[in-house]
Amino acid sequence: MLMTKFVYKALTAKGEMIFGSKEEADQTAVVQFLRHSGYVPVSVTKQSWLKGIFNLRREKQQAPLSPTHLLTFFSELATLLDAGLTVDQSLKRMERLASSRVLKDTLAALHQGVAGGESLAKAMAAQGQRFTDLHINMVLAGETGGHLPQVMNELAHYQETMALLRRQLISALTYPLILLIMSILSIVMMMTYVIPKFVPLFEGAEQTIPWLTQQVFAVADFFEQSWWLPLVIFIVLALAIDTLQKQKAGKVWLDGKVLKLPVIGSLVTAVNIGRFSQSMASMLTHGVGLIESVNMASGSINNGKIKQALTEVAKQVSNGSSLAKALTSFSCFPGLLTELVEIGEQTGQLEPMFSKVAKAYQQQVEDKTKQLLNLVEPILIIGLGGIIGVIIISIMLAMLGLNDLVR
Repeated sequence: MLMTKFVYKALTAKGEMIFGSKEEADQTAVVQFLRHSGYVPVSVTKQSWLKGIFNLRREKQQAPLSPTHLLTFFSELATLLDAGLTVDQSLKRMERLASSRVLKDTLAALHQGVAGGESLAKAMAAQGQRFTDLHINMVLAGETGGHLPQVMNELAHYQETMALLRRQLISALTYPLILLIMSILSIVMMMTYVIPKFVPLFEGAEQTIPWLTQQVFAVADFFEQSWWLPLVIFIVLALAIDTLQKQKAGKVWLDGKVLKLPVIGSLVTAVNIGRFSQSMASMLTHGVGLIESVNMASGSINNGKIKQALTEVAKQVSNGSSLAKALTSFSCFPGLLTELVEIGEQTGQLEPMFSKVAKAYQQQVEDKTKQLLNLVEPILIIGLGGIIGVIIISIMLAMLGLNDLVR
């Protein structure tokens, strides 16, 4: 019998999307295989010789919706469902009103799936990486429990909270970064264009140039002759960091170092723990299991060190450990989180405790943002002023020596 290779996408019992390929006589045989394996088939297509092995890779690399698009999707869908419209009607209206091409195409695909009899969760899972496992599982829980509008409101609130944390982090880093760049450019301009104009004044003079002036002139000569070297070093370092970030072990090592940095490390910790806690509160509220919640909440974490620790935490909990005990075994989780989780487990109020942790760390992000700004701004200003002061003093010392020689 002639066998044909098919590429499939399917949904697991936990709501996770899987990709794969299988050789069978026809498409029906692949569907039966998936169902017998406990999966829900989403799509089964024949793999052409032209697409080959690149088909799966393209499916996996489908770009996720931006945070803005996700917030728009969940908030608008929550509003329409609260108004009494069905999911099918809501998606159709949203598709018609969407201004973004990416969001419009996504809504069209979701509407087509729901209109064809699929659940919203299954239709979302069929979009590859457009939606995260957290989104899909919460929608699945909402459809199963009959409270989809409440879940949509919760997801909209979740996206708003994540957007707030993101804005706070960006605002904490933007101004210091701009100030740092302007400081570097100012120093480079002085060394490249200003200082070289003073050098000819002292070349023919019969005097010993002060040591400080000599050092400043040497630095200026380096910038003038080898200005490209710092740029090359910067590019090499940036590429090295980017390469490390793309490797799992490298990202874990690098992100672990970031957590140990003064002020910045505690800010990054607060942002990630806030995201984790908000995710846990949202999923536990709507009936997602504890282990599944931890696994999916780790998807909201950007820091590789914390994400790796959460993976191990989920394994320990699945082996019978309490969540608080598992969190305590890793130093990247602060005491406030572990203490409140322990209280939540003892009192049976784990979801409210995660909500409190999320609010506490949201406030910490605000406080640490202000602390970072208050610390970095004077350091950069004093540093730039100090460097410029040294340059001016070095020139003045040389000019005073030249005046003494004339007399």
